[in-house]
Amino acid sequence: MPVINLQKYGPDMQNALKSVRDPKTSMDRALFGYVGNSFDLKVVSTGEDGIEELVDDLSPSKIMYGYIKITDPKSTLPKFIFLHWQGEGCPATLKGQASNLLKDVQKYIGSFQITITARNEDEADIDEIMKQVEKGSTSQFSFKTRKQIPKDAIPRTAVSSVHRKIVPSKALPTMEER
Repeated sequence: MPVINLQKYGPDMQNALKSVRDPKTSMDRALFGYVGNSFDLKVVSTGEDGIEELVDDLSPSKIMYGYIKITDPKSTLPKFIFLHWQGEGCPATLKGQASNLLKDVQKYIGSFQITITARNEDEADIDEIMKQVEKGSTSQFSFKTRKQIPKDAIPRTAVSSVHRKIVPSKALPTMEER
């Protein structure tokens, strides 16, 4: 069983992941792949043009992993996507070996909300990914639109209470009565 090497290019990969997660940077994607026939994982590319640019960098003969930041259209909050790419031209033996390493890569990358597995560019389409983001969104509230409640919709009534102040000396029996 192959062993993945995350240490050899570890600092570069960590910097790429931090840049994607950082809200102050415009970097919104990082793509990782194996070096040659080894299982040494390294940064293949990073960028600011989202999924379209990432799809252009995918190789049909390789196993690759993408980390993408997308703004959720419902909540305007950032969502992170893990893309597991298995190119159609990739040998079946390599796919099998790499599938055993998938959990290690996911653990290394860390937090993400959605996982997408793709074998061709159609499966890594922006529209399909956005559908997954919307479906995976836990928030049904939209921060973009606010529902206005008409002032006359809420009936105005006087607020009252049945509460009575308790005076312990009147409510409790005296010591002689006890």
